Amino acid sequence: MSTETAVETGSETGGETPKKKRSIVKLAIFALVPVLLAGGGYAGWTMFLAAPAEQHAAEAAASEVEGGEHGAEGAPDEMHVSAVDYTIAAETSFSYALALSEMLTEMCGTVDTAALEVEAGKEAHADGMLVHHSWAAAYRRMGTITDRSCSMMLAEIMNADGRAYARQAEAVKADKKASGGGGHH
Repeated sequence: MSTETAVETGSETGGETPKKKRSIVKLAIFALVPVLLAGGGYAGWTMFLAAPAEQHAAEAAASEVEGGEHGAEGAPDEMHVSAVDYTIAAETSFSYALALSEMLTEMCGTVDTAALEVEAGKEAHADGMLVHHSWAAAYRRMGTITDRSCSMMLAEIMNADGRAYARQAEAVKADKKASGGGGHH
């Protein structure tokens, strides 16, 4: 075999195999180096720069002593500010079910919502923003209602009304128990 033939077939130079191996190695290096650097940076931050959890707990306790739920300067304490995701809470609230029942009256008919109205009123008194988001979520949901889905929606509203009734019954039972056992002498 001549040298020209060997070069053309790649038998003397090793063919394309070394180039493929080099490109795979390069790809692996380019993929792993940023991940390793990021992990190392995070590990270094947590070990050397971040405050220990005990320090955060002590700061939270000190701010509670100084200013209650708000810090000494009146700014909300970061440990007590909860990020309520109204989009989730709104779609499970009594106000949401009441809003759906009001909006569906013309298309699907009416449902008895006496207990639901009472519980939605309590929600409105406790958190007006939740009620606002509940009505907005109900309005968005109206775009998905068809004649076929009316029965499912009415069942959902009746279920919410049943939960509201059960909550009111538990409150009455707790009031009777607190006031002396419900009439037993």
